Amino acid sequence: MNTTSSTAFEARLDDAFDLDRALASITHLVERCEREPGRRGEMLEVFDTFVYGFDQLIRQLEPDRAARTGAHVKAYLLPLMRRAENGYRWYAKPCGYAGDYLTIARMYDDEARGDGEVGALLDRCFLRLPAAVAVQNRRALLTHELCATVRACHDRPARVTSLVHRSEDDMHALFRASVFGAGCTRITYEPQGINLFAECVKA
Repeated sequence: MNTTSSTAFEARLDDAFDLDRALASITHLVERCEREPGRRGEMLEVFDTFVYGFDQLIRQLEPDRAARTGAHVKAYLLPLMRRAENGYRWYAKPCGYAGDYLTIARMYDDEARGDGEVGALLDRCFLRLPAAVAVQNRRALLTHELCATVRACHDRPARVTSLVHRSEDDMHALFRASVFGAGCTRITYEPQGINLFAECVKA
């Protein structure tokens, strides 16, 4: 893959982080992993370093330049992302948005999947992204908040509203498994019914 551009790529703002060099390091390591299995740790470290450096870099840029930088990185990484099952699903959004039920369930499972060992290794890189880790960690946060809410209510019913269907599943499981042994009344919505109602209203 060509690591240069017509302007030697303008994102070299910080001497401590060379974007093109970081991207080239990822590609080089992928090629080496194809020939030399067992470089998992090195790959994870290089990818994590890139993610941190790119995040710091993009925050310094004006919106137009940030967009061009993002497009440059996308062109470089998309062929690799296609080999990572979870990572590519986030990009492709088969249900129209990134947080569909299966996507979130697989984040919770934290199982790297992909095209062969290297594809799975790339998928592990994506599953280590801060956004994915935040999803994996939110069950513990949700448990803490639910327990605090129940304790604060003492003998009164605790009322919790969730506007995300996957969070409703989490809450139901957490209440059933909680030390309080509390019953849980779950009120859910039916998207198909709501969509039908909306169509009738528009008509």
